[in-house]
Amino acid sequence: MIEVPEQLEHTIGSDGLLVIRSASGDVRLRGVSGDKVLVRADDPTDLADLDVTRGAHSLEIGRVDGQRAAGGTSARRASIDLAIDVLAGASVVIDVASADIEVHGLTCDQRYRSSSGDLSIDGAAGHVTTEAMSGDIDVRADGPGAFDLRTVSGDLRLRGGSIATLRASTTSGDIQIEGTFDGLGPYLIQSVSGDVGLEPAGPALIGVRTITGELHNDIGATRHPSSDVRTIQIGGGGPVIDVRSTSGDVTVSGRAAAPGAAMTAPDVATADDAESSTDETDAQDNDARLDILRAVERGDLDVGEATQRLDDLDELETGEEDVARVG
Repeated sequence: MIEVPEQLEHTIGSDGLLVIRSASGDVRLRGVSGDKVLVRADDPTDLADLDVTRGAHSLEIGRVDGQRAAGGTSARRASIDLAIDVLAGASVVIDVASADIEVHGLTCDQRYRSSSGDLSIDGAAGHVTTEAMSGDIDVRADGPGAFDLRTVSGDLRLRGGSIATLRASTTSGDIQIEGTFDGLGPYLIQSVSGDVGLEPAGPALIGVRTITGELHNDIGATRHPSSDVRTIQIGGGGPVIDVRSTSGDVTVSGRAAAPGAAMTAPDVATADDAESSTDETDAQDNDARLDILRAVERGDLDVGEATQRLDDLDELETGEEDVARVG
């Protein structure tokens, strides 16, 4: 019988890539120092069922199709739980069908997708992209980050950290966002039937649109209860945060930063270097939203005209993204 190692080990370097694709089985990731990836299974003999592709600066792991590889046990396990140590600054792609994902201390480009299972990320920084069908997403950030978080029927929560950009969306789950919004944006929070809770830790101008839901605001800031578009100003200035809900309630609370506090945009590593070229466009779109919302607050625009202008901006952004993908 071929001896089965107790762990897999591969050097990917400081800028390496780790890819995990699995039909089932939980995945636990931990960011560490060094230049190696270490992969362990709860049952070491399960490692023989893994399809491992090693590159000069990458490691890809999947499940072996067909019969179990030589050296394994006689029957295939329905799922394989993996515990993985990877460089904190490595790029990571995790794609699982039915599994929970638990992540600690990764700080670079991270992409997670799960059809069924919860996703928990602790100590996050960098560019974090998540997509879940029926699981909850819970992200606790420790550093500057750009976040693209989506789930269909699960709850979504983002806490702490410096938020440079944010796109958070769910269909039937609730959304809770807490943190410092101090980048160029854009900042967009969307829910269909779930409730939204927002707690900025600094100045911000928040635009809220909900059709049948209610707006709760304990800040004492400006609000327009009779409008479809309502604005809430926390402190002075700050970025624009766009909140949209069809039937869910929206609750806004928070505290403003000290007067005169400087607004800084953190240096955030993105998934694709090409995205850096869109920063100027995003800033212009953010300024345009700010102008529209403040015009409503002053009474210079009615709700219908403001809504139409915001929708026009959304269509323009969507068109630009489509062109970028084709190009």
